[in-house]
Amino acid sequence: MIVVQGIHTFPHNPDAYAGGGDALAASDDYITWHADKPVKLRLASSGPRSYKPISVVTAFRQAVQRFPDHPALGMYHEHQLVMMTMTTIMEILCCFR
Repeated sequence: MIVVQGIHTFPHNPDAYAGGGDALAASDDYITWHADKPVKLRLASSGPRSYKPISVVTAFRQAVQRFPDHPALGMYHEHQLVMMTMTTIMEILCCFR
């Protein structure tokens, strides 16, 4: 059985997140209401369920690499539409490490 562990249970240093936080942990449950509890993943030998599990952080980093200048977020600032790219959002998020 393979499960994904909640990201906040990793050590609190930036280097711990360098790989995206794709650590695995054991679990007996398929669901939980607690963000810090791991869950079992329903994996298969073929098809979409056979892909290697990744964290949301890793998925976002991959999207930034594939579409660095793609508009990702639009907002109005002083009655003008401002677009933010994937790279800009990643730079902002990296400030919160």
